This record gives sequence, C-alpha cells and structure tokens, in this order.
Amino acid sequence: MKTITYPMTNKINNQNNNLNDNVTDLTIINTSNFISGNWNNINNITNLMNYISEPCDKTQEAIASFDDINKVIAYYLDNAYSGLVNVNIEKVIVSLRNVMLFICGINMGIRVSDLRKLRYAHLIDSNSGGFKKYFFINEKKTSKANRIYVNEAVRTIVTLFLQVTNAFGRVKTLQDYLFVDERAVEESDKSYEEILMPLNNEYSVVLDKVQAPLSYTSISPITTKACKYLGIKGKHNTHCLRKTFAWAVTEYYKDYYGVDDNSNSRALLFLQYRFKHSSTLITEHYLGLTNKEDETVCMNLNLGLKYVSDWMKLCSDEISKCSTEYKHRKENNRWYCY
Repeated sequence: MKTITYPMTNKINNQNNNLNDNVTDLTIINTSNFISGNWNNINNITNLMNYISEPCDKTQEAIASFDDINKVIAYYLDNAYSGLVNVNIEKVIVSLRNVMLFICGINMGIRVSDLRKLRYAHLIDSNSGGFKKYFFINEKKTSKANRIYVNEAVRTIVTLFLQVTNAFGRVKTLQDYLFVDERAVEESDKSYEEILMPLNNEYSVVLDKVQAPLSYTSISPITTKACKYLGIKGKHNTHCLRKTFAWAVTEYYKDYYGVDDNSNSRALLFLQYRFKHSSTLITEHYLGLTNKEDETVCMNLNLGLKYVSDWMKLCSDEISKCSTEYKHRKENNRWYCY
C-alpha cells in the first residue's frame, strides 16, 4: 500500500466525488496551511429535543448547550496537550482521535454505525489531494443514500490529527478508517479488515488489509466519560452526537429566522429531510427544502471550529518539540510511556 500523505487544507473539491474503494494513496498535507475562521456563537434559547428524539434512543440526550459542547472539546484538547508536555505519544493521538470523533459526529449528524465506518477516502479527494465538499454514504440502518457535507470544523480537526500522526510516524492511507484503536501499537494487538476487489459473483481478490474501526463498545465510553467528568447532566452515549447535531440545527434556525413557530417548524422539517425520516419525500416536495439549504446549514454549523483552530496555533511548537524528543528517545532505545 502506498504511503499516506495529507490533504491540502485550502483545497476543497466542489464536484460530486463518491468514494473510490480502490484508491490507496493520499497526497501530502501542507501543515502550514492551518485552517482559520471565526466560529459564530449562537445564543441558546430553548431545547426542542422533545420533538426530534428518535423512538429507539429516547434514553439518550443531546448536549444542549454550546458551552457544554466547548467544554467537551476542551477536555480532549487539554488531555492531548498534557500528552505533548509529557511526551506521551499515545495519549496525544488517542485524545485527538476522540475529539475528531466528537466533532465529526456533531457536525455530520450521522448514526454511529455510519460514523465508525468512515475512511479518509470519504473526505479526501485522491486526485486533488484536497478535502471534498461532500460525499455520499448508504446508511447502514435504512440503506438510503445520504449526502454528507465536510465543513470547516471537520476539515480542521482531520488536518490536525493527520499532522500529528505524521509527526510521530503513524502513517495513514486513504483506505484507513478514521477511528481505530490507536493504543494497538503492536501488530499482534490490532484487528484487521480485508480490502476486497470483486471479480465476479463468486470470487474476489484481497488487495490489502487495514486496521478495523472502533467497535460500538469502544466508542460508547468516549463521550460518556467526558460528560461525566465535566458534570454535564443527562445520558450521553453514542447517539447523543447525532442528537446534538439536531439540537444545534434548531439553534441555527432560531438565529436565522428568529424565535417563532416558523423557525421551529423549518428546523423540524429540515431534520426530517437530513435524517431521511419517513416523510422525507413529502417534506422535500411540498416545502421546497433543497440541496442548497442542506449545504448552507451543514457547512455553517462548524461546531468546535474556534477551539481546534486556536489549539493548532498555540501548540504547533509543542508538537514539533514533542516529536523531536520522541524520535530522540526512540533512536537511543530509551524507555518512554505510551
């Protein structure tokens, strides 16, 4: 498999690029092109989650506060910084993987069954080396096609994660899953999935193997542990990421339309459209919810963007220092803690 490189952060492919399962290389990231941007703070008004909760997950709740969302992101980033200071490479990478999972989940609004199966090839174009503007998935639960937008918050955290893993020699490829067990340093500790190329109805060829994605049981404690540590009340498990996206959409519509029944109704109808619920086609046809509105909302949420952007700028020197010390210890066979 070809060596991974990283996406140019200032490139976005505006074309409709579906995932090419046979692509295995990734272009080099320009780590100097840090994404910058202003995160729009939206005032908290009311919680509409009673209207948008899904029957199968009534026990789980959204993180219904922008302050609490930022606290969770800061919790992960503080852990990553602590790892940098103490040259604990595993802590740095695992903490950044966790915040990447959180930010992707609350900005994309997809179920964890689809989130955990995302590969770098979903987000990054193999030809331009830049991020795609959007990609398509077939939802595991419903088998429906869904367009997923890659907003600036997602681009920023993926860029940061790839920059750091590259600095510490954790090479990734386009076929790699975004969320894997980064603690499994030894090959014997890793679980793998085969990349297959079908030849006909009966046979297929194994092209390569990649590390398997995190399991549900591994993902579940990530948000739960952070919320419990921070004293955020409620039941926050894997589905809370999707519900937090839904809550943020209602706040976006309130900010855009004002606090009235029109904003509430429009937000609920948008979520039916985005989540592909049973009345999707009727809603889309009758009220004229378009791809343009879908794009506008998803690309402008950018939950967590400011925190991650600021952390990248503040910690760039620490990443370089930690990487140098890590390589020095490794070359001199000095013991260090993963």
